[in-house]
Amino acid sequence: MTSLADRSRVPAGVRTGGQFATEARGESVATLTGPADRVTELQRAIDKLARERHDWQCQMANAGALGGNELFLTCQGELELLAEQMSEAETELAHLGGAPAAAPVPVPTTSESIDKLAALLEDTYAHPEVARDQAARMVEDAVRVAGRDVDPDWVAAVIVVHRAGRLVTSDLGTWTLTSPETGQVLRDAYAAGMPVNWTEQMAQRGEGWTDRCVKRYADGLTGDELARLDAAGLAKSPAMAYAFRGCDADTARAWLDAAKADPDFNSYLARYLQLDGVGNDIRAGVPLADVRLCHELGVEPGLAYNGLQRPDGTVEKGPDAIRELAEYAKACGQSTDEAYRGIRLGIDAAKVKAFGLKIDPGEISGFELNGVPAKVARSLRGRVGDIHPAEAGRAYAAGITTGADYKAWLKIGEQTTGGHMGHRRETTTDAAGALALAKAGVPLAAAQRLRDQRVPLESIAALHEAGVHDIKPWSAALHPRTQTTMPHERRVEEAMSQIARFARVGGTPEQLRRIQRAGIPLSNAAEHVDSTPEQLWAHGAGYRNGVIKEEQRLRDQWGAMAPRATGTWDVEGPADL
Repeated sequence: MTSLADRSRVPAGVRTGGQFATEARGESVATLTGPADRVTELQRAIDKLARERHDWQCQMANAGALGGNELFLTCQGELELLAEQMSEAETELAHLGGAPAAAPVPVPTTSESIDKLAALLEDTYAHPEVARDQAARMVEDAVRVAGRDVDPDWVAAVIVVHRAGRLVTSDLGTWTLTSPETGQVLRDAYAAGMPVNWTEQMAQRGEGWTDRCVKRYADGLTGDELARLDAAGLAKSPAMAYAFRGCDADTARAWLDAAKADPDFNSYLARYLQLDGVGNDIRAGVPLADVRLCHELGVEPGLAYNGLQRPDGTVEKGPDAIRELAEYAKACGQSTDEAYRGIRLGIDAAKVKAFGLKIDPGEISGFELNGVPAKVARSLRGRVGDIHPAEAGRAYAAGITTGADYKAWLKIGEQTTGGHMGHRRETTTDAAGALALAKAGVPLAAAQRLRDQRVPLESIAALHEAGVHDIKPWSAALHPRTQTTMPHERRVEEAMSQIARFARVGGTPEQLRRIQRAGIPLSNAAEHVDSTPEQLWAHGAGYRNGVIKEEQRLRDQWGAMAPRATGTWDVEGPADL
């Protein structure tokens, strides 16, 4: 098996990251100690002083041109101070055996850089003027996102070097030239002292080194740091060099040797950390022994980095904390993510196990506050993955104890609107209405049957209470002409309400059929449940005349679009009821 030390990429199919996988962070290079490291520090200091001297020289020249004596004297004083500091640093560097700092790479003017960039763009744009306008716009955008603290000449030169033969954003490590991220990368790289020809230097190292090289420099992989890693054998690839920036060389070698000696441990590191995560752990001071213990116990290595957090906020790290978490995870039957949160919240492992895999330990208190037992909560979340503890509490209060029943009640609560006259068809769920039915004691099967018969959700409880479990015979008993004078607003809901009222006083579908054929509307049906056919016919006379007049009015208003008005009733007398 290829070791972590020799691998330049993770094999296809290997899952990267994990529930406790750490991320590579852009920490600055750690402060170094010892003579050799002091040489590096002095070299960097001299480079920085040289850049500052260059900036002050530019300011002094501007002050002289403008006649600003006070500013001119300030510049002169800063130059003398910088010269003295550089002299002291070079003296100490020579004493330690180092070489004086090399002269900074000359930075062309913005105008010169725009000319070079325009020449590079002439293959893309047909006219030189257009190419120059585009070049000026690119430089202007880059200078703007970089901000006032970054030398515009430096930004322009960097953009030119990066644009030569490649997309400008590839070396910057960002998606677009005008993004805030690009500005941050340019500011960090400038502050770190990146020379404008850094991409050219990286190109000399081989393929792959130019990609994201500016961002890597800004994150601490400077020329000095790269030289140090080269000497330690830790810069075999851009990924390795970036991962181990700022890491102690001996410690990094120990990790790589451990991975090379143990193929299983190597696979473990590749799955959860990769090179970036290993470097991050080394910079954070995570002991190799702790990560090996995580591997042996079968838990994610992030525990060695993060430690265990107690309810009081204290964090514990080391072998004891790792073993405690492994035992807790085993006891609750969940991953170390849930185990970590369970310990942080002070929840007993048995309780975490009772609520199951799909309920985060942080939600347990919510279910408990809403009075939902662990078994019910586990079932509800198992069927409805996003159910909120409060909604689960309402379902349980309505007598729903399983996820399957809850899903069925939600189905009953579905309502469809639109679908005609150009309106889009939409389906919504009235969960509150469905739960109200369940809480009212309507059996699930009874509610499902009435809902399947297109009974409105709000009418089901009244019908069930009246003993109406099948609406079909009641619908068949209605006389179409009798409904002519019935208000159109909420007509179906009103009809269901009157049927329930009629059934509660002992009425039957056959009795309702006679009442309707006599012309008596639903709203008055309950008053005539015991009336004889003769009584019904006599009482319905006024209603029948009203229907006949309304039919004629509709015919006069709408013509052929309205039903034909016969002027007579379709039942001859009591004997025909």
